[in-house]
Amino acid sequence: MQEEATIEKEASAPFLVQIIKENDIQGLVLDLDNTFLMTNEYYWYWQDACSVYIVENFGLNIAQEDFVEKMSYNLHLEYDEKRLLPIQQKYQNALDRYFFENIPENYRSYRKVVKKFFEDFYKGSPEFIEGSDSVLKLMCELEIPFIFNSNAQYDWTRIKVENYEEELNGRKIPFNAVDIDKRKDAKTWSESAQMISVPIGKTLTIGDSLYADILPAIEAGCRNLVWIKGDLDKLPPEIRDDPSIHIWCVDSVKDLI
Repeated sequence: MQEEATIEKEASAPFLVQIIKENDIQGLVLDLDNTFLMTNEYYWYWQDACSVYIVENFGLNIAQEDFVEKMSYNLHLEYDEKRLLPIQQKYQNALDRYFFENIPENYRSYRKVVKKFFEDFYKGSPEFIEGSDSVLKLMCELEIPFIFNSNAQYDWTRIKVENYEEELNGRKIPFNAVDIDKRKDAKTWSESAQMISVPIGKTLTIGDSLYADILPAIEAGCRNLVWIKGDLDKLPPEIRDDPSIHIWCVDSVKDLI
């Protein structure tokens, strides 16, 4: 197995180009959220803004910053336990945690406000991670096919991908949108490779999640992977010690160019 530090970078060639050439990569299968897009930050902004709005409109007997902090903690618990729910439902569940047994008489109004507040959440897109658009432009220059494998609603994934298509002068980017009530698994990674007509063993996976990206892609047959903010010590020994599997750990997708 290889880490980024074990390959000497050439000044004339981006790191990603070296990986592609030295491993006969014929296509890329890419995670979208938190690998190419600042999706966590997008969620945090909306969640905190909703908490501020609730304090201001319902006159809660708590400092605004304290309520924001408590709701942030409750939402963290929600993501750990039920991470595949729409944002408005997650926030309502977190609000249930906050009030617990002290539900106010007008609690239905709280829930209506939350639903209304998040109406436009899925109409926008998180911002690009620095360098992510340059990675796609480089693939276009090299004429290497690529596809996004995303765990989000189809329409929201389409909106995100369209922003990258604008950066690529209208070039269409294929994507595999895994329903929000399901999880990305070996089948979705294999399907994504099939959609760009590249054998999964000849693809390079780029993702940030061990359980949604790295492990299922390996299970599907991928042998070359870039793990954003990865830690090889977290891999199962049978994968970490397998010489046929190559994993490069980088801090950000921008490090590939």
